[in-house]
Amino acid sequence: MLCLATQVRSQHMVRGFRTSSCQRMDSKALNAMCPIRIPQAQFVRNTADAVLPLGFDQDNSLPIIATCRDELAMSIVKSIDEAWGQPSDNHSGVSFCMSSLGGMINLGRMGMKSAISHAPKDQGGKQRFIFYAFPHIGVHSSGELGHLRRVGLDEDSSVCGALLGLRKEITSGWVNYEFDPLDIEYCQLKHRLLSKMEYGSQPTISELTMVAYNVIISDLETLIREVTKDVSNFDYAVFSGIQVHNANLETEIWPGKCYAVKDQLHYDLSVKVSVSDFKE
Repeated sequence: MLCLATQVRSQHMVRGFRTSSCQRMDSKALNAMCPIRIPQAQFVRNTADAVLPLGFDQDNSLPIIATCRDELAMSIVKSIDEAWGQPSDNHSGVSFCMSSLGGMINLGRMGMKSAISHAPKDQGGKQRFIFYAFPHIGVHSSGELGHLRRVGLDEDSSVCGALLGLRKEITSGWVNYEFDPLDIEYCQLKHRLLSKMEYGSQPTISELTMVAYNVIISDLETLIREVTKDVSNFDYAVFSGIQVHNANLETEIWPGKCYAVKDQLHYDLSVKVSVSDFKE
């Protein structure tokens, strides 16, 4: 078994990398990657306002959320629950969680079928779901991407740790493809991201975060199509992007694909959710 495992790893060794003379990525790279960023709570309120005219409201819609498991990334759940919850709710949350390391969507068909089956039905039997999906990245006080200082820690911390872990493997020239049952989510993250990267590429953390975003939105849209093909009466919205955590541990959202599908008609909501002058 040891020889077989070694053989599998050697077949997937990543070779031919050229080491960059400077791996540090600063705020200029972030501005290039995410030129528009909106405070997280405001972004979520914008999404709720954007779909309200299309018939989505607190009584008839279920938010379904994919972020990294990191507590910084999970902060968006509170904003979503506040935007979509009812004052009379006697439970702590109103959303369905499909989060995984790096924001990957690993719940599969069965998990997604469970999620959409939880959505309330209106008097006509229609169900409505709102999908939120994001990878995330940290910005150090120095401007370096991929690290920041968390509360209670004296040393810098990785954000996103899973993506930085993959980048470390890539830049070492050796990526371990062996399946580890004790590290399922990280193995799946590596499989999905590396399958979308050019052989021999050596991405920066900002580039790898964008690869993660593209994989997440692709996997989400594929699952939506798969599990709703037998559901005849539903509307849904997708709000995606990248969560950006600054040195003060405040989170902003770069808006990616943002749209709704109502009665099988597509509505682009990118402009509406990108408004930056929200008034409380």
